Amino acid sequence: MTQYWLVTGANRGIGLALAQQLAERPDVVLFVSVRDTSKLGELAKVVANHRNVHPVQCRLEVIADAKNAIAEISKVTDHLDVVVANAGIAYNWEPLAKVDPEVVREHFTVNTLGTFALFQAALPLMKKAGKSKFVAITTEVAALTLNIPYPVSAVGISKAATNYLTNRIHTEHASDGIIAFPLNPGGVKTDIGAYAAPTAFGVEEFSIEPEDCAKGIIKVIDNATAASGGHFWQWDGKELPW
Repeated sequence: MTQYWLVTGANRGIGLALAQQLAERPDVVLFVSVRDTSKLGELAKVVANHRNVHPVQCRLEVIADAKNAIAEISKVTDHLDVVVANAGIAYNWEPLAKVDPEVVREHFTVNTLGTFALFQAALPLMKKAGKSKFVAITTEVAALTLNIPYPVSAVGISKAATNYLTNRIHTEHASDGIIAFPLNPGGVKTDIGAYAAPTAFGVEEFSIEPEDCAKGIIKVIDNATAASGGHFWQWDGKELPW
């Protein structure tokens, strides 16, 4: 049976690796969102070589884009089985006392409100699927009980709120057959990771390859059941504390 997936932020990093792997699955029709469909980058090769991959525009800071993207998807399918809210920003690595509140506002607008708007727009299609999954790619620095000792406030605040959002989706929509949870991709060798590793975490580079991370994420999503909802998961299947 064909599954309809949406992966946001699919033109680079983890999103691109997810798109490359999901495109190879004959049972998947994949929608991939980017900020500008005329600038796909490496994703252009995936789209050109796979008829089951469809790019759509979605800028998280533009609330109307989520509805417009879902409207385009609705021309192809009346339901979505899986939504992976991967797109987001992470560019500030200053301690709490120094980070500009406007920077925090921008991270919150994109990472949290953008994901919130995506969920609301996609909800009718997820409900029509009967059983569907909404997965937000967040970070372990959003875990309140881990007390991560690094300058990650701008990202952490926005992703902690995103974690809460997924928990509310679980609480309010499990009865609609929606399995919702946040997922930590770990330290991945992406453009963001290349800067964050030495700047914020004191290591030369992160250790996880995007391809390995994507493979793990897909496995977690594939294996997720109703009991997985409302929990905080990691790319390798480990459960994290809230």
